[in-house]
Amino acid sequence: MREDEERVEEDPFAHAVWIQIHKRAEKFVHQLGEAVDEAKWYLEEILKQARKDVKEIKTRKNKDYKIAVVDSTFTPMCIDTYVARISAVVYGYLIYPSSQMPEISAQIIDLKGYSEGKEVDESISKAATLIEVKTMLALLRKLENGEVNFNTLIRDGDFPPTEAIFGHPKSSYIRDIRDLSHKILEKASKKNVGIAGLIKRISSSLITFKYMGNEVFSKARELESSGKASAKFFRGFFTDAFIARLLLKPGEYIYIGEYGDKVDGEKFISSYFSMVLGRKRKLKVLNEYPIFSRVNVAYYRAYNPAAPVVKVLSFNLDLEDFIAYCASRSFKSYPSFLDLIDTAVLEYARRVNLESLLYLALQKAARERLSKRRIDGKNISFALSALNRQKINILLSWLRGE
Repeated sequence: MREDEERVEEDPFAHAVWIQIHKRAEKFVHQLGEAVDEAKWYLEEILKQARKDVKEIKTRKNKDYKIAVVDSTFTPMCIDTYVARISAVVYGYLIYPSSQMPEISAQIIDLKGYSEGKEVDESISKAATLIEVKTMLALLRKLENGEVNFNTLIRDGDFPPTEAIFGHPKSSYIRDIRDLSHKILEKASKKNVGIAGLIKRISSSLITFKYMGNEVFSKARELESSGKASAKFFRGFFTDAFIARLLLKPGEYIYIGEYGDKVDGEKFISSYFSMVLGRKRKLKVLNEYPIFSRVNVAYYRAYNPAAPVVKVLSFNLDLEDFIAYCASRSFKSYPSFLDLIDTAVLEYARRVNLESLLYLALQKAARERLSKRRIDGKNISFALSALNRQKINILLSWLRGE
């Protein structure tokens, strides 16, 4: 028996919990195994067809890449006050290669506008996406003014953001993301700047769609209608993350095509939206923003034997050469410029304990700015006090060094 299992055996409460969790884990894996049996033929067919399009990552050309890369992180714990739901986003960029330090900033977000009826994580994620896209546009303006120098602009994540392509246009957030993304691509085209989104957490199923059309997704809907327990796992085997991990060896990539490629008379990404997601609504975004049609999609694994799959969305780039550049800079898992900006924003957020400082700053500003304001003769400086005092006591203990 392993040491950690022995500790569980010695604690009666932990042992009881372990038994329950282990039973559920066994049931989970059993259902997963059934889904594998359902998926096996389709997976092998996809791999057989896709393998013909897999290529080795070639030695890169002589282009001198000067990268500007943007990323953000956000506080995992929002602060619910009497009048606002407050969180903070740390964001920034760095120029690579360069001796210049990353430019890191923080922004306070009132989540009420984002989160009515939604999960906090989803809401703050939207706010962070908007901030990152605005930062990309600001960098292109700085480039125009000669304040920075780069020839390739990268987001740690998808670009254009997924919601810019698939989101419902009635949402003001979606309209903002689309308009900003459009401006970025237009400016990049005029300035001959390459744009890329590098995605580490991949959830799309574009490879499956390219090689099997609607067949797999029809099967998924059939299983879901049947109520089979394994049905909830079936689609998971057809994500690009899983397929590409089976398909690609280290040092290989596969090019899927452009968003605007024609598939049965319809544009690739529009057809994907309709068939895979089972939506009756027609995707009109490529008609409204034709420049999105020029976004290319590829997947690669760097040379490291344990290299993960990376999804690349690119615009105005020699994709083959850019992948070769990324692979040549992937000394561990991901390109070093992604690791550097990721570390910079995370370390900033951790070292300053952003939640604690945010709450302290809010209280100070409220005392200074609201103390003389009255409603029905009563002081309202408590407006930004926390509703959950227990949570705030935990935050403030950090400031006291406890």
